Amino acid sequence: MERSVRPEPLLLGGIVEAADEITIALVTSCRESFPGDEPVRRVVLDWLAVIGEAAARLPGEFRETHPQIAWDDIAAYREFVLQSGLEIDWRLVWWTATKEVPEISAQIAGILQSEFPADESDW
Repeated sequence: MERSVRPEPLLLGGIVEAADEITIALVTSCRESFPGDEPVRRVVLDWLAVIGEAAARLPGEFRETHPQIAWDDIAAYREFVLQSGLEIDWRLVWWTATKEVPEISAQIAGILQSEFPADESDW
């Protein structure tokens, strides 16, 4: 029997993984050093773009079912990263990476646990 694969668990898992990577990247950084730490800034921006892309790819019906998460804002962050070029407010990026991303990750981890519990038969 062939089962259809839903994209939501993969995309949500990707968001949580990207959030974890941001946390790892920021281990050696602080608010004061972040603006001058080019390698860490680039890694954080790349993972923020991944989060935005994954949020944008979630089906609209799924996003509507979870209005507690600002999906459109998250998806828009990808465009912000791509279009900002050199004119980036690093204070905003720091805030997003250290305050908003962990909150979003926790919310999404909760959705994954409640709606898509791990099932060994999926392997």
